[in-house]
Amino acid sequence: MVDLFAEVAEQAPDRMAVEGGGIRMTVGDIDRASARIAAELAAAGVGNGDAVAVVADRSAYLPAALLGVMRSGAAFVPVDPDYPAQRRALMLQDARARATVTLSQFLAQVDHTRPVILLDTPPTDASHTPDGPRTSDDTSRASRAVLPAVRPADLAYAMYTSGSTGRPKGVEISHQAFAKGVLVMASVVNPQPDDVWLSVTSPSFDPSLLDLFLPLLTQGRIVIAGNERVVAGDALHALLVGSRATVMQATPLTWRMLLADGWAGRLRLALCAGEVMHPTLARALGERCGEVWNAYGPTETTIYATAHRVGPVDAGSIPVGPPLPDTDVRILGEDVAPVARGEIGELWIGGTGVGAGYRGREDLTADRFRTLPGDRSAGRFYRTGDLGRQLADGTIELFGRADDQVKIRGHRIEPGEVENQLLAHPGVESAVVVPRSLPGAAGLQLVAYVRPAHGGEISARGLLDFLAERLPKYMVPSAVVEVAQWPRTATYKIDRNRLPDPGTAPGHIPAGSAPGTPTERALAQLWESVLEHRPVSREDDFFALGGHSLLSMQLIARIREEMGVAATVRDLISAPVLADLAERIDHTPPTP
Repeated sequence: MVDLFAEVAEQAPDRMAVEGGGIRMTVGDIDRASARIAAELAAAGVGNGDAVAVVADRSAYLPAALLGVMRSGAAFVPVDPDYPAQRRALMLQDARARATVTLSQFLAQVDHTRPVILLDTPPTDASHTPDGPRTSDDTSRASRAVLPAVRPADLAYAMYTSGSTGRPKGVEISHQAFAKGVLVMASVVNPQPDDVWLSVTSPSFDPSLLDLFLPLLTQGRIVIAGNERVVAGDALHALLVGSRATVMQATPLTWRMLLADGWAGRLRLALCAGEVMHPTLARALGERCGEVWNAYGPTETTIYATAHRVGPVDAGSIPVGPPLPDTDVRILGEDVAPVARGEIGELWIGGTGVGAGYRGREDLTADRFRTLPGDRSAGRFYRTGDLGRQLADGTIELFGRADDQVKIRGHRIEPGEVENQLLAHPGVESAVVVPRSLPGAAGLQLVAYVRPAHGGEISARGLLDFLAERLPKYMVPSAVVEVAQWPRTATYKIDRNRLPDPGTAPGHIPAGSAPGTPTERALAQLWESVLEHRPVSREDDFFALGGHSLLSMQLIARIREEMGVAATVRDLISAPVLADLAERIDHTPPTP
């Protein structure tokens, strides 16, 4: 990737490459900024084999940050600044990060990993050494730093995903795999020189790398959508139209949010991934876009492994397509032998995109990354845990998981990680976390079933706050149910299928106090109606209860109509807790 970008920078340095948040950068700007970052890192002794945390949200500075780390010879580790401090610290400790690249607004989230290089500060003030701000002598040494050669087998990045043991796992991807993962998608996208890519994916997930690097290498332009736009249908709709975007990839939830806001198209190409694509969504996108693709691929095999061009004949289950070039997908049985075509088995993925393994987890790497018996010449395969079958034409359909891993709003989650965090609470004796369909919520939501320790009482609000300090928001359960005794199978294992419905379970624990002010009570009635969730407490978080972009738009519409207040989706995003939103509404002007 470093060499490919160097060629682009030499050929077209003045081409506008990326914009977002009021920042615009040409290819030459990215080249100079990434060179400065690489030199600063090298001067600090960071190089081949090291890891560097990149603490940033969606930002126009991202391409320069990631390229700068790779040019230094190190591997970048994306860290979401919105993650709880404990989660960030665990990731940095596990990655053994030697330095941090970030924006000035996130300095408080750096967690003492020094040196710190700022993306949005002039070079003379751009970094901090362990003893304080970098001096002019430090900057001079950086300018003289010799950068190492970057080899295909060197690590380009480590991307963290949920881990079943309670510890997130860092997926290590080489430069060769990274380049393959980006360039192979050119066979799907067929990049055009005038393409405008609207990027809505979090930098903590590897599809964002496709948004950033394929257009950068193929004369396209990248428009970065800020966090406040990604979750608000009207704002994202306006940006999609205003940017004149031609290509966008998103989860089904984001596409549905745009459609609910009345988006009429038109994109040259729409890419859908992260969750199951429903035929009704496929049809709606097909009416508005020149091409619609449904893609699939775990982080461990670098961005995407398969892609299917959706057509009018796709009326039932939407396939995820045949394997992409230089990708080998096998459907194997429990004996690791191929199943007959059309039969369901587990997907094993091979090819250049297969990752190096999990950082510092040799045992887990050996279990999930393997050569196949009797076929060592095919190289290493990643055992996905996804079930599927291959049709006669070579396309692949998915049929869920062979283990407990789930996807919630496009995020991979190991329920075991949430369970381990619950067990760390002194008031919990045992816990089970399962996905459930909750009233008013799109798709699956996590529900925590807990048995109190020593016959005591459990505060749902206390538990959820405890988890919120340790886990990303998308991993915090939407409901807590207390159980006195666990239902058991014949072999005395907890029978997850017989756990009570969270909506009717007598052990469902209210998460807080009743709404008090008139505004809180009026707002609670609207929440209960929109979410189909009762009762709602003043401490409840709209999104933790299963609220999402579509429901937030419905809620705001009803607030404006029934309460006569000129509220916006941005108000809900800024104040998702009922009491906080009520206070904000009390200071909001009436609807015009």
